[in-house]
Amino acid sequence: KTRPLVLSVDDDEVNQEVIQGIFKPEGFDLTIAMNGAECLKQIGSKTFDILLLDSMMPGMSGLEVCKALRKRFSPIQLPII
Repeated sequence: KTRPLVLSVDDDEVNQEVIQGIFKPEGFDLTIAMNGAECLKQIGSKTFDILLLDSMMPGMSGLEVCKALRKRFSPIQLPII
């Protein structure tokens, strides 16, 4: 059985540690991105089941990342929280 693939995007390392502590023990395959550009790079390399996206990040905001991704993926193809 394939584990669900989650991409977590947050510039705060403490938040990323908390997310890892929640998702990994539940059997999710978690990938971390620290900013919007890294997120877009990761999205190009794998097919994620869901994206956890911080709204306030330096550089590209979460809203800008979301707008860019919605041009490529529908909410069914890539749910974004």
